[in-house]
Amino acid sequence: MDRILNPLGDWNPQLFRELKGRFTRKNVAIAFGLACFTQFFLYLFYLGELPNALVDQPYNRYCTGPEDDYWRFTYQCLRDGNDWLINWQLWHFDVFVALTLIGLGILLVVGTHLIGADVAKEEQRGTLGFVRLSPQPVSKILLGKLLGVPSLIYVGLAFVLPWHLWLGFQGGIALGWLMVLYGVAIAASFTAFTGAVLWSFVGRDLLGGFHTWLYSGGLGLYLFGMSVACFEDNFPSYTPFDWVRLFYPGNIFYYLVDQNSLAPETIGYFSPHNWFQTQWYGSSLWVIGLGGLGFMAIHYALLGALAWQGIRRRFYDPQATMITKVMGCGVAVSSTIFMTGFVWAGDRPERLFANFQTLQGFYWVVMLGLILLLTPTRQRVQDWARFRHQNTSHRRFKWSFFREDRSPALGAIALMLLLTTGYQMVIVLLSPLPSQKLLVIAALGLQGGCLFLLAVLTQWIFLRRQKRAIWFGVAVIGPSVVPFILFNVSSG
Repeated sequence: MDRILNPLGDWNPQLFRELKGRFTRKNVAIAFGLACFTQFFLYLFYLGELPNALVDQPYNRYCTGPEDDYWRFTYQCLRDGNDWLINWQLWHFDVFVALTLIGLGILLVVGTHLIGADVAKEEQRGTLGFVRLSPQPVSKILLGKLLGVPSLIYVGLAFVLPWHLWLGFQGGIALGWLMVLYGVAIAASFTAFTGAVLWSFVGRDLLGGFHTWLYSGGLGLYLFGMSVACFEDNFPSYTPFDWVRLFYPGNIFYYLVDQNSLAPETIGYFSPHNWFQTQWYGSSLWVIGLGGLGFMAIHYALLGALAWQGIRRRFYDPQATMITKVMGCGVAVSSTIFMTGFVWAGDRPERLFANFQTLQGFYWVVMLGLILLLTPTRQRVQDWARFRHQNTSHRRFKWSFFREDRSPALGAIALMLLLTTGYQMVIVLLSPLPSQKLLVIAALGLQGGCLFLLAVLTQWIFLRRQKRAIWFGVAVIGPSVVPFILFNVSSG
């Protein structure tokens, strides 16, 4: 094992450090055993779904006769002598999809938990401080973390890869599309993993050790919910929930079904029609080649760049804000433009009012997250207040509220809310909303004011010395969640 790991020490010492403690014969054997068990269990499960040769079975999903009139996606079983005629391509495709979803779930959920817990543990023990003193650039250190901490998961997936490729070929998937699938998995993993590192820097001070479970658990619930919704063909919803779907890596299955020689009606899930009918500002860009994957790539790139920027800033200066004020305004405006495009309700303009209501829930979450990332800590504000007299120019002093990272972020947040709220108001005026335009515009203005008040409360909490987590939950999270709960209860 040392012969394999020693050359890595010259290229990336941090990766060597992570692998050295994990790549033991015992751990590799456990990863190999779990990979073999998962494949064997999945093979037996789907083998049991085939029609029994000893029982006269009239209908089954993998038979080749006419479709049943009462049960969808089941077909009449026909015999060739003593054996059933089996649609093996459909069987291999189903096993392929199941194995892919299991692999993505383990990679993303377990991987993010391991990375978040490892960073939090090193921060708590103080060993991360020694890593900061290393002459290595932060990009190499982070790359070593992302490749080294979940390395045993990578080993297990490598053992599954040959069967996965074989299932894909037998299921009618071309090699090029398999490479696209692996590219989507890598992009989703990089985004989720960098987000886990960033969340470890932010969430540990507010939530303690629970922050890793919250991040990985929330990601697991999201993947599970999106998988169920896509299997049941609940998309497109023609609501802002279609925007949330863009982060789901399983969207690649729509393209795999579309390129397959099997009819989408035969496969019965991830119907390409439901993906290509998604609308953004009233036009369906999804039908243009890989337009949907392009939108996914843009979102992954924006999230990955945001997390990478935050890690670079926070790694060497634990008191620094996660992102600059200029970048925060850019993220706020771009995310608002993307979200608002999914308000269009197809050919049902009467649903626009409800869609604007749903949009405000997502907008509130995004803005609250940016407020948290932009608000400086007590020490940073003290440093700014101590040295602000050096800015002799009154004009430069005023601009420091919008550009200086150590100054209070209220000026930048006010500008951010003004730009995003104003954009949504313009969209309301231009939309085919049949009525209540003034009501929606007034609600948008009221929400912008409430978010600014929450920004003031957040800055006040960050200036406190103790019990910031409790104050944040009571003064910020509470007023953010309780009104939505009361609204849903009263509406129901």
